Formats: sequence, structure tokens, C-alpha cells
Amino acid sequence: VVLFRPGDDRVEAMRSADDAKLFFEEHFPKLAPYVEADELAAFVDRQTSKLPSFSYAFPRLHAENAVILGDAIHTVKPYFGQGVNSAFEDDAVLDECLGKSRDLPEALQRFSRARAPEAKALVRMSKLLDGGFLTFVLPIILDGVCNKLLPIVFKPNTIAMMQMENLKFTQVARRKRIDRMLQATLGAALLAGAGRLLFMLAKGALAMGKKAVAVAAIA
Repeated sequence: VVLFRPGDDRVEAMRSADDAKLFFEEHFPKLAPYVEADELAAFVDRQTSKLPSFSYAFPRLHAENAVILGDAIHTVKPYFGQGVNSAFEDDAVLDECLGKSRDLPEALQRFSRARAPEAKALVRMSKLLDGGFLTFVLPIILDGVCNKLLPIVFKPNTIAMMQMENLKFTQVARRKRIDRMLQATLGAALLAGAGRLLFMLAKGALAMGKKAVAVAAIA
């Protein structure tokens, strides 16, 4: 799978296996020797597919004696590898639910309660990370600065926390909401302090200006 932006001529201008070969040799030199000629031709002929839209199943993941797993529960773009990782977690949680339950219906109900909220949190966080500078780059910068200055108060960025094995997606989402509120409060306090400082400086400068005028008038 090659991910590329729509309109990228490096991919869309390919017309033959030779074009594809040159492309892979230039951009994926370590992979190029292992791609067969017929695969290169198939790569050129294959239609371009769009990335999946963000979606999740909620709140039920089962019906009678059937259950859905993996991408059938949560669909995210493959930027951070969380789709596959979450699918593995679905399997592990289902196995745990089967072991703790008296029968299959109870196990599937337990699975729905455990995984539906996680799917919802995963998809919502992934969609925010896909939003551009304001919802992806800026929060990562803020998290990095705040975590470095006050590691006891602020946690690492969302992507780093999503990769922590001991945290659920719902826990990450909850923690990042707390961080955002703390960052907003800190930002408001800094702005208020800066505004008060500017006001005091302006007031002092005005007083000094009046005093200078008075001295000049006396002189």
C-alpha cells in the first residue's frame, strides 16, 4: 500500500511497469528489489482507493451469538497503526470475556461493554489528529512544552499516550481533556498577567509623562 495525496503526479502519472519500477527505485530503494515485474504492472493498473472515513459501532458489538471485531468496530486512517493494534486488543479482550463468563451470550455482552467505549474514544481521537495544525500539530507542541516544564502535572502528547500498553483509549481521552483544561487555564492566567503588566507599565509611563510635563512647566 502506498499512501499519497490526491493529485500527486509521481503516482498518478504512471503508465507502465517501467514507470512503477523507477518510482520504487527512487522513493523506496530498499523495497524495490523485492517487487516482481507483474506486481509493478498490477500496481499501475490498480484503481486508487480513498482512505476509510472515521466510524465506529456503538454501543452494541454483538447480536445473539455473533460478535464483530477489528475494523468492523472501528475504522481509522492508518497513520498511527492503532487500527491493527486495537484489533489485536479486541481478540485479547474477547478471549478474556469468554474465560470469565458462564455462557456465550454473557461473554458477548461483557465484550460489548468493554470494547464499544474504547472504539468510540479511539475513533474520536484519531479524527482530531487528522484535523490539521490546530488539532494535531499545535496540541503536540503544547503537550511537549508543558510535559517538559511540568511533567508531574502534564502528560505526554496523545500519540505517545495511545502507544502506552497500560492505558486504555478511554483513559487517554479523559486525561487529554484534563490537560486541555489545565493548558487553557494556564494560558488564560498568563494572558491576564501579561495584560496586567502592560497596564501597569502604561500607567507608569503616563505618570512619568505627566511629571515631566509638570517639571517643564515649572522650569
